[in-house]
Amino acid sequence: MCQLANISLDAVLTLSTISLGLKVPRMKDPKYQQAAVIIWVAIMFGTYSFLLSTFRTKNGGYPFWLPPF
Repeated sequence: MCQLANISLDAVLTLSTISLGLKVPRMKDPKYQQAAVIIWVAIMFGTYSFLLSTFRTKNGGYPFWLPPF
């Protein structure tokens, strides 16, 4: 079950990276493009934060962390 959760988190990160790199620059309307960038970056940030917290829970000595905002 835990492996499935990690695979799905990796899939979301991959999808957001591909969308930011390939799909968003091809959008014609600047407003939709800006909204898409904000949404995909928020999804990427949230997913990556959750993935790091999962690894930190599994392994307390995990050295990577996101700075507090």
